Amino acid sequence: MDANLEHNPHTAATTLESKKLRPEIIQRVKAMDDESLLLLHRVLLRLEKERLWRELSAEAEADRRAGKFVNDWPSQNKSSAIARIHK
Repeated sequence: MDANLEHNPHTAATTLESKKLRPEIIQRVKAMDDESLLLLHRVLLRLEKERLWRELSAEAEADRRAGKFVNDWPSQNKSSAIARIHK
C-alpha cells in the first residue's frame, strides 16, 4: 500500500479536512471497479450498523439505569408484553 494512503488514527483527525477529503473520496469511488464498489458498500453498511448498535446500546443502558426496565423487560406487565409479541 502506498505510504500516503496508509491510515494513522493518531494523525488522521488533524491532517484531514472534510472539505478536502470529500472530493477526494468521491473521485476514488467514481474510479472504482464494480467489485471494489460492492466491497466499499459492505464496509459502509458494517460501519453504520456498528455505529447504530453503539448508539442504541447506550440509550438502552441509560433507560435501564433510569428504571424504565425491570429484569430486562419494559416496566409494564410482562404478560401483556408477551401477549403483544404473539399477536
